[in-house]
Amino acid sequence: MKRWLTSALGAALLATVVPSELAAAAGKEVFSKVRIELRQESAPEPNLKSTGTYGNRQKYVNSYWLVVRVEFIPALASSSSRNSWCDDVSLTVRLVCPGPGVREFTAFTGVSKFWAIRLDGRTHSALMAIPPVLLDRYVSAAPGVLQGTAVNKSQIRVEAVFRNGGGDLLGRAYLNCDAATFTRAFRAAGSRVVEGAVLSRDLTPWRYQPESYYERVRPAGIDAPSVPESVGGASAGGGAPPRIPRKAPRK
Repeated sequence: MKRWLTSALGAALLATVVPSELAAAAGKEVFSKVRIELRQESAPEPNLKSTGTYGNRQKYVNSYWLVVRVEFIPALASSSSRNSWCDDVSLTVRLVCPGPGVREFTAFTGVSKFWAIRLDGRTHSALMAIPPVLLDRYVSAAPGVLQGTAVNKSQIRVEAVFRNGGGDLLGRAYLNCDAATFTRAFRAAGSRVVEGAVLSRDLTPWRYQPESYYERVRPAGIDAPSVPESVGGASAGGGAPPRIPRKAPRK
């Protein structure tokens, strides 16, 4: 009985590890090696022939999205178990692009919220994207930024920040700048900030890709779940530890 309780207690403590405790123990951010990839891609459209669509495609419409892929590695909570999670995680992406005119800048922002991310020490991916119509409206007039279907990435500043439900920093990365340079670029946009323009994956054509490619997005309007103690969980913001049974379950 004593041995079983010791094992159960260890499993319970592992299940309730939260990012703030991990960061304190390791002395670093919970998500490491955060990397941003920026590219312009045509939407991977599903086959809709069977739905009886009518009309012709508008040939003058730009079909290329500005796609932001973020890779990161969640810290491994324990080498003996991969059953530890970080709940209620949000990814905030902000971009600063030249345009719509010469010597002008426009900023785009967006947030993705995820159900839960496993702390397994492996590479994970998230995707967000800006629709073509917003690129045409706010960026394409800037010379040399969008050249046909290619992005001049050196002129676009990107910031990606992960936080938990309590607002604690989990990890972050920058593309083509550091934190101070991005802040200056964002301020240069002034009032030209298009909030919500960087869409989460479930609002883009990439929602049709297999779920194993990217983290599972929690839809807007749905609150973060309160994990019952009976299943041995706790949210990223903390919470009561799971209840330990007094007796071993019957076989």
